[in-house]
Amino acid sequence: STPSNSSAASDVYKRQVLRPRNLILYKNESEYTASFILPLASIVNVVDIDAISKTKVHCMQIITDEKSYRFCAHDEESLVHCLGTFKSLLAKRKELEARVSVSGQGTAAAS
Repeated sequence: STPSNSSAASDVYKRQVLRPRNLILYKNESEYTASFILPLASIVNVVDIDAISKTKVHCMQIITDEKSYRFCAHDEESLVHCLGTFKSLLAKRKELEARVSVSGQGTAAAS
């Protein structure tokens, strides 16, 4: 069993699915009910981090306004692919937000 004080989300969630609007986490490979949903709109950044243990060496951290989540991939190729996908989605969101604010349709006032 997984220790309750584990800081790596990948210890608890065995399947992660990245959709255009959400990161969805499942407890196991065969489960169809999401255990945790993280809206992509809440993600500020995703970064490559140092190994968190001897067996968890390909790791990344998802940073939100309120909390950070650490995940580990099975291998370096999977980590690079995942980081690239997140960075692409975050860049597209930033581009869309910039386009909306330039067109004057943004709801947040610049300070």
